[in-house]
Amino acid sequence: MIGHESVAAAFLDALRSGRMPPVWLLSGPQGLGKASFAAKAAAFMLADGDHAAAAGAASLDLPVDHPVLPLIASGAHGELHRLERLTDDKGKLARNITVDQVRAQIAKLRTRPTASRWRVVIVDSIDDCERGAANALLKTLEEPPDNSLFLLISHAPGRLLPTIRSRCRQLRFAALPDAAVRDALLSALPDPSSDEVAELVRLGAGSPGRALAFASAGVAGTARKLDQIAATGDKDNRVRAELARELALVAARPRYEAMLEQATRLVADRARTASGSTLPAALGAYDRITEIRRFALSSSEDPATVTFTVGTALATLAT
Repeated sequence: MIGHESVAAAFLDALRSGRMPPVWLLSGPQGLGKASFAAKAAAFMLADGDHAAAAGAASLDLPVDHPVLPLIASGAHGELHRLERLTDDKGKLARNITVDQVRAQIAKLRTRPTASRWRVVIVDSIDDCERGAANALLKTLEEPPDNSLFLLISHAPGRLLPTIRSRCRQLRFAALPDAAVRDALLSALPDPSSDEVAELVRLGAGSPGRALAFASAGVAGTARKLDQIAATGDKDNRVRAELARELALVAARPRYEAMLEQATRLVADRARTASGSTLPAALGAYDRITEIRRFALSSSEDPATVTFTVGTALATLAT
C-alpha cells in the first residue's frame, strides 16, 4: 500500500476502540488501491487482527511467514469470501453480480467460522450488483452475523442504494500525489524510462492502477507525437497519419484508449492557460476532442479515423 496510511490508521483505530463496524464502504475512483486495501485488511482480520491492534500493531502488515498468507493466496482459507462478477467458459465477464450469487454467499454465513475467529466478505464491487442482488445483500448488512466483516468496494458510492450507504462506515480513498504514483510505477515496472514514468504519472491523475493500466501501451511515444501536432500544426499530415496507422491495429487498443486520454488532457491544459486570440482555438479543440472521445469509447468507430480526426483538432492549436 502506497499513500493510504490515514485509511489504514482509521481502520486500526476502529479495531482498538472495541466497537468495530461490521460493514465498511471503501469508496473512491478506480485504480487507487481499494481492492489491495481490502485484501490486506482481510488477511489482518483472519490473523486475529483485533488482538494485534489491541496489542499496539502500527500497521496492517503481517510477517511474510504468517501461516494465513499461503491459505489466502491459494484460495483455501475457509473464512474469506468474495463476491465479484463471474466469467463463463469462454472467459467472458458477466455484466453483474447476480442475486443467486448473493444468496449462495448468505447461506455460507449461517454457520459459525471455524478456520478463524473472524469471517470476511469482500464485495468487488458493490456497484456491480444487480438490483435484486443489492436488496438481498442489504438484509444481511442490516443484521450481520457475529464476528463477520464486510468490505464493500465502490467506485461510485453516490449510485448505491441509500439504505446500503447508511449501514456502512465509509473509508474514502483520495487521489494520490504524483510522487506516490511515481513510487508505485517504479516499484512495479522493470527499468522504465523517465519520459515514460512522467507521462504515466500525468495519465494516472493520482491513480496508480490507472497509470499501470497504460504502462504497456507505449504512451510516451504517443505523447510526443500529439505534442508535435499541437506545436507545429502537422501541415503535411505526416505525423497524424503515422499515428493513425500505428493505432489501427487490434493489439494497439490500450494505446488507442490512452491516446484519447492524452489528447483530452493536452487540450484541457491548453484551454486553462490560453488567453486573448488563442483562447477560442483552445476551447474549440477541447469541445471537439471531448465529443470525439465520448463517441469513440462507446461505439465501434474506426481507431485510425478517430486518431486522424483527433490530430486534426489538435493541429488547430498551432500558432
